[in-house]
Amino acid sequence: MFGAINPSNQMLMAELSRRKELSFMCVHRNIYNIPLRLSSIVVIIDIVALFISYIVSNYYFTSFSEKTAIAFGSQGFNYFFLLGALVLLNFARKGHYRKRVPWWQQVRTIVQTIFATALITLLMNVIFDLEMSMGAVTAGWMVTMVLLLCFRHLTFQILPKFRDWKVPVTLFGDNQMVIDCIHAFYNDGHTGIHVKNIMLRDKEKEPVCLDFIPPSHSSITMIDATGDYLDYILQNKDVFYIIGLEGVRGDNRDRLIQALVDNEISYAVVPPTKRLHLYGMNPQHFFGNDVMLLHEREFLQEPLERFLERAFDITVSAALMPVLGIITLAVYTLKKMEGSDTPIFYGGKRIGKGGKEFNCWKFCTMRRDADQVLNNLLEQDPVLKEEWEKFQKLKDDPRIDSRISKKLRSTSLDELPQLWNVMKGEMSLVGPRPILPEQKQDYGELLGLYESVRPGVTGLWQVSGRNDTTFQQRVYWDGWYIRNWSFWHDVVILFKTISVLFNKNGAY
Repeated sequence: MFGAINPSNQMLMAELSRRKELSFMCVHRNIYNIPLRLSSIVVIIDIVALFISYIVSNYYFTSFSEKTAIAFGSQGFNYFFLLGALVLLNFARKGHYRKRVPWWQQVRTIVQTIFATALITLLMNVIFDLEMSMGAVTAGWMVTMVLLLCFRHLTFQILPKFRDWKVPVTLFGDNQMVIDCIHAFYNDGHTGIHVKNIMLRDKEKEPVCLDFIPPSHSSITMIDATGDYLDYILQNKDVFYIIGLEGVRGDNRDRLIQALVDNEISYAVVPPTKRLHLYGMNPQHFFGNDVMLLHEREFLQEPLERFLERAFDITVSAALMPVLGIITLAVYTLKKMEGSDTPIFYGGKRIGKGGKEFNCWKFCTMRRDADQVLNNLLEQDPVLKEEWEKFQKLKDDPRIDSRISKKLRSTSLDELPQLWNVMKGEMSLVGPRPILPEQKQDYGELLGLYESVRPGVTGLWQVSGRNDTTFQQRVYWDGWYIRNWSFWHDVVILFKTISVLFNKNGAY
């Protein structure tokens, strides 16, 4: 399957091409680029990480093998210098030192680059008979990958301390585009994007819910852009504009792009691709023409990817079973010490793959009369009723039966018994969170998509805001995850889950 860019967008593509040419001809500064002194810091820290990995590889691996990853000495250093330079050049080619590349895109590039470099090293070993130990080569480059990732993460903890790291951004578009962009920027946290203004094109002027933004963030100015907005843009050229094309079309769009180009104002566009799983599509360009085909990649239909996912699920859940046993014993003991009379486990009915109901196991954290308590509370308190209808959760939930239960919920450890569901094949480690039978109607047309996969112990919603986001936002993230599924995305979500467990964002 494939989609093609609509011919009506060809003028936009031409303007974008012209904008790219202007960026080379003109000397004006693109404020979205990383300042030179900060990009120099990224390069230097990467070089330090490579140098340390070289030292570790040579001094550590010589302790168990005479054939080291890269033989210590002038020849070994020459090979390392050459391969290290290729690694840095590839990072530069991918924009790591000048562009504000999202964090997980950086991680993917680093992992792919190091794997490719390790293969090159092994080929050099065979072709030039360098007498390297294959195990040491593999271990050496794995050390390099880990150090690069750790040092790169450290770098992005340092960069926000510089005043010129943040880039002021004005979002121009409709309500949903604004919310989606802010979620994306703040969930990533490594681009320095700082939303300063929002220019809303929604004629209904629905309020934009920004409760998930940290209180430390400076206030955001809301601007009505349903009327004449060009004067404001021309008077405020010192910010980076992100334009939602869904909110501006035809002649209005052409005039806006023309004004941005003519006045050398830095900008990016968000194309109207809400229903397209663009993340998993392969672009195909035609030389000399403003035509691009986007080819769909159906990861869900690839047997190897699904086999890797199931094998990974079984391996990890089996390895964690002893941990589940120890935690179960501890929870049981502490609940009895607090005088709780509820059972240790609770198996609530949830909707699984193919629409089949199954018992989704959790540590029981609710009182026996939890449903009655909730109904009485919602009848008596309209504020709490509104909170429940919006999030399907309560921050101060009176149904929790003990202090240890509250702790389990705040750390999400109450979900740990779902490892048994994973072993049985009813759930996966990563997937859309299982829904209640009565929530099926809330999924609307995405219900069929939800029922095409196994629900997960963790998922994109849990690492993107969790209970601080609306249920409809959760439905959107579930749809995005399924449409763009890949084994790599599962790995990313698992790593992000570890981070969420420690900082407890959105957990209650």
